[in-house]
Amino acid sequence: MSIKATIDGNVLQAPSQKNVLVDGETKRVTSLLIISDVWKRDGNTDQLVQDDSKSKLVNVTIWGERLGDTVFNIIRTGMRVAVEGDLYLHEYTEQGKNIHELRCTASDVALKLNRVENIVMRPKQEQKQTEQAQG
Repeated sequence: MSIKATIDGNVLQAPSQKNVLVDGETKRVTSLLIISDVWKRDGNTDQLVQDDSKSKLVNVTIWGERLGDTVFNIIRTGMRVAVEGDLYLHEYTEQGKNIHELRCTASDVALKLNRVENIVMRPKQEQKQTEQAQG
């Protein structure tokens, strides 16, 4: 069972990619680790503080190669993102210990601008082709 969710958080581990074989076809899968942070008001100072009891690690997997490649090329450790997708609890046993992980199969990843200092846009595809033809 999965839950449709939007998870806001910071990237803890830079995206990685690997090729996997699915039904005889090679697919490129992108993965990253984020912490979904939850904030609350401190009763004494009335300032926002992170609620560590509700902030959780989420392993994110992206099966769409186009989105995965974009995330792999742009997103870095420490960036703030919003991930939309199917959230589920993955349970397994390792060395006799029961492990529970939150996982998300992402359908969209958006960069949040909280910590962005500069953005450089690439030229439109048609503009690139015109420049190449001229030069």
